[in-house]
Amino acid sequence: MPDLSIGANIAWQIAAHEAAAAKFQFIEKEHLFIGICSLEKILKLSPEDSGLNPESLKALQKENAEIQGLMEKLGLNTAHLRRRLRKKLGSGNYTHTKNVVHRSESCKKVFKHAYELAFSNEQVTCLHLLGAILKEPSGRIMHVLQEADVKEDALLKSVLSHISKKPVQEKEYDSATPYLDRYGRDLNKAAREGKLGPFVGRRNELLQVIQSLAGSMKNNPVLVGEPGVGKTAVVEALAVRAVQGKDSQVLGGKRIIELNMGAVVGGTKYRGEFEE
Repeated sequence: MPDLSIGANIAWQIAAHEAAAAKFQFIEKEHLFIGICSLEKILKLSPEDSGLNPESLKALQKENAEIQGLMEKLGLNTAHLRRRLRKKLGSGNYTHTKNVVHRSESCKKVFKHAYELAFSNEQVTCLHLLGAILKEPSGRIMHVLQEADVKEDALLKSVLSHISKKPVQEKEYDSATPYLDRYGRDLNKAAREGKLGPFVGRRNELLQVIQSLAGSMKNNPVLVGEPGVGKTAVVEALAVRAVQGKDSQVLGGKRIIELNMGAVVGGTKYRGEFEE
């Protein structure tokens, strides 16, 4: 799973401070939006006050430049956006007794979507977080953008377009299946590297999948069930058996790929491009 970039971490910290200062119980996606729009404030601090080393400072400058560039193309000013959104949010009535502010469920969902957008990258950046926010923007965020004569769809398209054009960090795709390499996880490779845990239970389901794959017709098994019941574990166990040379008549020479559909759709600029 990708790590959070320096910019994403700082935006999260600012969001927590915003939520606590305004007496909100949880960090909401609006606070995170304000945090993303506040990176420039950190860059105005001295290195001693910001606590950033030269490498982190350079990385933060790059992230902020990307955000500012996208905003400016649409005539948006991050300072104005965060002030207007802060005013619309108002204040709550919750008093925090600990120095910890948790994320709301909707904010957690933003991070989940951001990880999906950054699936093939080394880091989740503020661009990924911004894209995730704009996929399901709150009414307040929509109103702030509309007041600036910009539709959230326009900003979302700009963000996703920029993400899709960015080179994938520290990875090369010169194989015969570059898109599978970029948007998928090679379970065979993970099994060879010992990254897949031991398989416990669901043996009957595993054997049924193998039996289905061995058929000459209707050999496309579908695993259906609630989250956490073991669907992924069955497929990972299949990859382990393939690497171990078991069921070679069925699994021999086969490559099992876990395809992240969120990353695939997130990498497209417009509706309909995914089909292409």
